[in-house]
Amino acid sequence: MKKTVIAGIFGIIVLVGLMFLIASNTAITTPEKTVSSFYTAWFNGEFTISDSSYQNASELSKEFKTKIDSIVSSFSSGGYDPVVCAQDFPIGFEIIPILVNDTNAEVGVREYFDTIVKDVKVSLVRENALWKITDVICGDMPKQDTTSSQFERVGNIVEKDNEWILIHEEQGKPALSVLLDFSDWRCGGGDDRCVPSFEQGARVKVIGKKINETVILVDSVVEL
Repeated sequence: MKKTVIAGIFGIIVLVGLMFLIASNTAITTPEKTVSSFYTAWFNGEFTISDSSYQNASELSKEFKTKIDSIVSSFSSGGYDPVVCAQDFPIGFEIIPILVNDTNAEVGVREYFDTIVKDVKVSLVRENALWKITDVICGDMPKQDTTSSQFERVGNIVEKDNEWILIHEEQGKPALSVLLDFSDWRCGGGDDRCVPSFEQGARVKVIGKKINETVILVDSVVEL
């Protein structure tokens, strides 16, 4: 009887262990989600260089944390952010998959600044059930699906809460709306920024770049 009870308990322990392993494996994230999670935390100030809190970021490998330490210690005055590869902070970012296999991955991060768009490449390795960032490579990266960030739509432009919004349609979908960001807009051929004025409900063509699915950085607006 004792042997039966012990065997039963052992069987339950083994079953619980197997269920834990299965749950762990199903919880394996993707390289894109790992990069997005880390960059979102970085943009929100959860990890910074100034207080070395990046050492607590679970998405980073030990090797990359060491590399950041080395880069920071080499700054004599000023310096740059080795995560966004710039001195100024971007206003937004977009994740672009490049290459993924069983153990290695490369993910692009497209960063949107006031006047430029910058691309960096993030390298990752899979450690057990987790993807870890091993490097951030500054400079241009091989671009895939570059059209995904481009925006060109015809619709009606309306002002709401001192912001301009484009209401447009896509085949098979209800009316969609996006906020128009005129950060790059210049008036009168000069360098002064301004927000243009339109007739409420005017029919226009807007060309620009997606900061995200609901905000467009406007390059041009043509009234139709």
